[in-house]
Amino acid sequence: MKEKLNVLLIWLALIFVLIIAPVFAFGFSYSYLQSIRMKNEIEAISQFTEVTALKLRKASNNRKFWCLELSEAFARCDSQEAFDLALHNLSERHQQKMSWLLWGKSGEAVRKNIKSNHSDKTWNRVGEILKRCSQSWFLSLSASDDLFIKQILGQHLQTKILHHSINMSDPDLIDLSFRRPAGALWANFGQNFGAMVILPSGISQKKHGLQNFIRSGTTTQHGYQISLISGKDFYSDDPKITFPILNA
Repeated sequence: MKEKLNVLLIWLALIFVLIIAPVFAFGFSYSYLQSIRMKNEIEAISQFTEVTALKLRKASNNRKFWCLELSEAFARCDSQEAFDLALHNLSERHQQKMSWLLWGKSGEAVRKNIKSNHSDKTWNRVGEILKRCSQSWFLSLSASDDLFIKQILGQHLQTKILHHSINMSDPDLIDLSFRRPAGALWANFGQNFGAMVILPSGISQKKHGLQNFIRSGTTTQHGYQISLISGKDFYSDDPKITFPILNA
């Protein structure tokens, strides 16, 4: 009887070692690996959403979006010819008309699509004033320079905050007039050339930033999909998703 009991205990021990223990070990290991994987996925999603939210905040403000687009294009170009081409490409890509004028290294007006009867001499003076204002916060112009540039560009142009349009952390376009549709200004000057871009009135109500955010594939590159609703406008990086589906 004792021998049978010993044999039974041996078999039970073998069953535990060969079957039950490995099952428990596998279950524990699988559960641990799943928890690590879930933790990594949650951290990845959290990091992705933070970055995406930052990009979305910039994209949702169309004035800010255009400041950043123009400043980034300006930084990539080493000549007025290259920036002139970049402006044409931006205008075509976003289906947005805009006016611009470029100055060469010595300050002469060299390229423009702006409609104006002013002489090159006048535009050269505009460039000289804008260059000084863009390189310093709250620069006080002489009364004659202030009156002159407001007569040319817009009666409410605040040259003291012109540097705001190229501030990468929180940029904004500079309004030219609050009484008539004169548009809003962005300007920047580097070592080789300077540029002034005027976007039309109503640019803040357009959705170029949101449309570009969806087109950029920011979400699909990471395996996610996103849909945005802004008022009556709907945007999605998945063509299969439409606004009526969300209402179903």
